[in-house]
Amino acid sequence: MKKPIQIFIALSVPIFLLDWATKAWIRANLPVRDHIDVIDGFLRIWHRTNTGAAWSLFGDKSWGMAFLTTMGVIAVGAMVWMVRSLPDEDRLSAVSLGTLAGGAVGNLIDRIRFQMVTDFIDVYSETGPLAWIFRKVAGGIHYPTFNVADMAIVAGAILLAFEAIRGGSSPPEETTDGEEPGAA
Repeated sequence: MKKPIQIFIALSVPIFLLDWATKAWIRANLPVRDHIDVIDGFLRIWHRTNTGAAWSLFGDKSWGMAFLTTMGVIAVGAMVWMVRSLPDEDRLSAVSLGTLAGGAVGNLIDRIRFQMVTDFIDVYSETGPLAWIFRKVAGGIHYPTFNVADMAIVAGAILLAFEAIRGGSSPPEETTDGEEPGAA
């Protein structure tokens, strides 16, 4: 099995399982809209549901769930196709795609099974610079509630953007005499 595929599986499967386990625990132990304070004034576990994408995008549309589910299936399929096409030395792309796929599958399973995604990590601030940022970005003192899959999707997207900015992996240098580059 090619190294990028091994990396992809080694990341996507545990991320999916962690996302699935944390959401299952939340659904079993915390009624919707109830919360547990972790760090007063900053972090709590708050059982929320979301029928849309990030920040409830498309959540109020009758076609939103079908659209998001279809796009999720297409995206995961594209990621699998992309990782299969990677050269062995392109490990950063494999890491980013595996991280993205683990998160995408976690939220996709929720959409298919429950017609909504379970969110539970609530970061908020009533005062200070963080509160100002949240008001500007999210319209209130709470950052939109998220889950493990969302964190993986964001991390994978950042890694993929970094890889694109730095120019991706370059093919190995070729020599005219058949020797390795730099060999004497």
